Amino acid sequence: MNKKIESLGNTALSLLSNTIIVVPYLLYIQLSDGHNLLTILPFVLFYTLRMTGIFLVRGINLSLTSLGLLKISLLLGLAGSLIGIAGAFSFPLYSISGMLLGLSGALLPPSNQSIRFFLKEEGQKISHSNLLTTVLLTAVLFGALFFKATEIGLALLVYALYFLVALVAIKSYPVSLNELEEESAEVSRKELILFVIFFVLLLLLRSGRLLTNAVEFDYAIVGACCFFVVAVLFVSHYGKRGAYKVSLEMNLATLINGIVGNYLFLFGSIYVAGVYGRAHMGIYLYLPYVLGMIFAMIVASKTKQWSNNIPMVGLAGSLGILLLTSWTILGLFLLSFFKSTLNSFLARRYYQETDLPKDSRIFIKYTTQTKGSLFHQFILMALMLVTVVGKGGTTQFLLELTGGKGISMQTNQFLTLIKNSNSLLVLLFIAVYFVVVFRQKKR
Repeated sequence: MNKKIESLGNTALSLLSNTIIVVPYLLYIQLSDGHNLLTILPFVLFYTLRMTGIFLVRGINLSLTSLGLLKISLLLGLAGSLIGIAGAFSFPLYSISGMLLGLSGALLPPSNQSIRFFLKEEGQKISHSNLLTTVLLTAVLFGALFFKATEIGLALLVYALYFLVALVAIKSYPVSLNELEEESAEVSRKELILFVIFFVLLLLLRSGRLLTNAVEFDYAIVGACCFFVVAVLFVSHYGKRGAYKVSLEMNLATLINGIVGNYLFLFGSIYVAGVYGRAHMGIYLYLPYVLGMIFAMIVASKTKQWSNNIPMVGLAGSLGILLLTSWTILGLFLLSFFKSTLNSFLARRYYQETDLPKDSRIFIKYTTQTKGSLFHQFILMALMLVTVVGKGGTTQFLLELTGGKGISMQTNQFLTLIKNSNSLLVLLFIAVYFVVVFRQKKR
């Protein structure tokens, strides 16, 4: 019986790790009415802490190992889910729930992946449920998610049960805390500063978008642009090349991984909602997104032999389809597949980097790709603002555009133009990556 619960818990843990970004996102966005600050706070706090939480943890230097962080992330997720259920009786509890699940979402994927690599290296096997049980657990979760869109309590109840059995399962993990190295204190101040800056800017950006508040949105865009300009100048003048403990090629690939993730889910949701309507987001965005990840897992044994150049070419081809054709579903499916493949490749590469502290390798990868995602998010919004204003529009129109408020010929034209510009921007980053790879091979 204990073995069955352990297998069930490990399967639930894998499911949580792969859905912690998407499921709370979909739940809390439903609570927003676009006018009341109280209704948008659960989503804004979840999203902001999910994106910036990794900087906070590395910044305050808790001296915790991956196993300790995994336990904390599961406890936070369990508490967040239970408090979210109680939100049906007191709406402000949803905000606390969003904060806790946001922090859980920041810690769960890297800590879980780090433990998986460590156990594999030690020759330890983790038992999982059979395919039928895995499919059943997935179906129950997504069935609860879409059963009644206006009620999020059922999905949070399922999530709470999954967090609970996952906590039971990790008690049997044969990992000694003394075998894993503590986080390095060297990066703490820098990461803490990044957390504060990104937290404030992202809070302004997300709340400004949901409330269609042009002033907050403008502050976020201007603040982000100033921050990135100062950061580039500082790095170019004072940065030490030796401080990068992984190659420039890997740094760029990891940043692109974060950029594509943001393009796929955030911009994808804006584009699909504005062009096809929110009612069709399941078919045009979520389905190809999930199928791409699943297909990547199915063929993982084949793609393990690839170099990271092959997924990069695949990403470029996927963006080409989105740029030159109207095959949105195919383009997003391929983008999701090659992004997942690149993500797995980078995780293996980072774990093999002996110059990095063993228990920090996966966290460093996630920190770098989060920087790429945040960078692209602010650049994307700045690009959209410039495009709209250049065409005679206003910030208010842009906020209504990104909010998916109605489909018209004008919104279709604007979003198609922005999609093309955004695709070219990401292709430019990929081109820079290949230039770096080519130059390194010539040396």
